[in-house]
Amino acid sequence: VDSAMTELKKVTNETDETYRNFLKTASNVSSVIGSTVSDFTDATAAFARLGYNISESAKMAETAIVYKNVADGLDSVEESTDSIISTMMAYGIAADDTMAIIDRFNAVGNNFAITSAGIGYAMQRSASALKEGGNTIDESIGLITAANSVIQNPEQVGTALKTIYARMGDIEAGLDGETSLSNYTEQMAQMGYDVLDANGKLRDMGEVIEEIGNNWKNMSREQQISLSQTVAGTRQYNNLLALFDNWD
Repeated sequence: VDSAMTELKKVTNETDETYRNFLKTASNVSSVIGSTVSDFTDATAAFARLGYNISESAKMAETAIVYKNVADGLDSVEESTDSIISTMMAYGIAADDTMAIIDRFNAVGNNFAITSAGIGYAMQRSASALKEGGNTIDESIGLITAANSVIQNPEQVGTALKTIYARMGDIEAGLDGETSLSNYTEQMAQMGYDVLDANGKLRDMGEVIEEIGNNWKNMSREQQISLSQTVAGTRQYNNLLALFDNWD
């Protein structure tokens, strides 16, 4: 506990009385939610490093511990904290609303072929790229869940989606070494998809992927493979195939 408090004091600037009150709160909350004071304090420090005050950080620490306790496959509070931080930072979720993240993870994990921990692992790797690509948190969870139903590896799913969306950004910026924007848009147009908006910029990739998914069953396997290679590149197209094969 002393070591954890030392770390918390490094990233906060509170009075001695505030720290004493925090320890009382940590002891009470930890006993209720099934944690240790040390874990609760470490989690609080992790959120405080992002600039949140000690009260906000303690609230989010409580969320992280609840997540660790209810999610199958999470081995530590540190893992649950990392998943929450990645998701909340990507989607601009306020400190008071972090429990809504866990509610989403658990609701999907209870009904589909992925655990709530798996969703967190995948979001940890892909949330920023998915948000940048125009997806809401719910749309991102949906993409992850669909791909994982075949791949059965949330970390791989998260990395694949991150790569796919990052590649789209690189194509638009002219940084992708595999294909140019003009080549990409031409290939997509030949397959019946307009990926540029009125200003000549790449459209929201979430919309494009939804259009492809909705039309997926109308394509031949050769068309599906070709389209997946165009969108995802030669390294990740198998993961995109898995996503679309389970599109609903």
